[in-house]
Amino acid sequence: MVHSLKFTLDALLPLPVQGPFEDQDCTYCFRLPLPREICLTGNGCDLYVSNFGKMIAIQNDQYLIPEYLAAIKNAAEDNGFQWINESDLRSRYDGQCHPGFSTWWHRFFDYV
Repeated sequence: MVHSLKFTLDALLPLPVQGPFEDQDCTYCFRLPLPREICLTGNGCDLYVSNFGKMIAIQNDQYLIPEYLAAIKNAAEDNGFQWINESDLRSRYDGQCHPGFSTWWHRFFDYV
């Protein structure tokens, strides 16, 4: 599923997406670094796939060129993922699973 999304993104974006990378000790299962050329600030914008369900989010999504952000959202949904805006994930974690998580981003898309 992730490789299918990468293939789709490679066709949509001006440069290929790197990865996917499988990092250790985190609440996400894959990280796809997006080309810096599609970011307004030149900062990195990485796409994350959560270990929990088929959730997907981009760190620093507010810095993506809007046309590319829309294309990535559509590609994610077309490949069976549930898109979640990063800003929604930055609110305080009030779940009951683990008291050590500070935000919802930390719960689903970060290192533990």
